[in-house]
Amino acid sequence: MTYTRELFPKLNFVYTLATGTLDDQTLMIHLMSFHAESEDYEVIRELLDTRGLQNVKGLTVRGLIRAAETQKKLFPGRDFRAAVMVNSAEHRKGVEIYSSLASTNELQIKPFESRLDEPLAWLGYNKEDRIKIKRFISRHTPLRPYHRPIPVEV
Repeated sequence: MTYTRELFPKLNFVYTLATGTLDDQTLMIHLMSFHAESEDYEVIRELLDTRGLQNVKGLTVRGLIRAAETQKKLFPGRDFRAAVMVNSAEHRKGVEIYSSLASTNELQIKPFESRLDEPLAWLGYNKEDRIKIKRFISRHTPLRPYHRPIPVEV
């Protein structure tokens, strides 16, 4: 999996764009690097855009369980929410399974197939902050043939 991660510290926001192939090893690398980059955050709100993933066949049940346990150990006591943008029912089901394994009172993960307003509202952002975040994302989203830039609605 190739990913880019952009941090917006003022809003405790992290935007991650994932593309390519996802397997057990790359999921663990993502979690470990995310932890290292967000160590100073007590409150973390991530929008993880997985719509550019083309292959997730390398993910195993054992790998998902290991990743979920690792994520719980890496983020204890921190208020963490991740909204995961998906583009298929298969990916949605995978995120739901992972969420059921990883979620705690402080750690919540939820898939979304909608436009940005719904996941950003679930992350706790008001309309003004959602506009700021959409502009932030549009500045940091690379243009690739398989990824449509996120339209900014003001």
